[in-house]
Amino acid sequence: PRPPQEQAIALTVMFTSFLLPTAWVLANIHPDGSR
Repeated sequence: PRPPQEQAIALTVMFTSFLLPTAWVLANIHPDGSR
């Protein structure tokens, strides 16, 4: 069995790699004001 540290690191990497592009897309889709 793998140590909990390795599991936590893998989970964090997966979470970040999924969250970063989503946040970038959301920020770019969001309009720059009420135009």
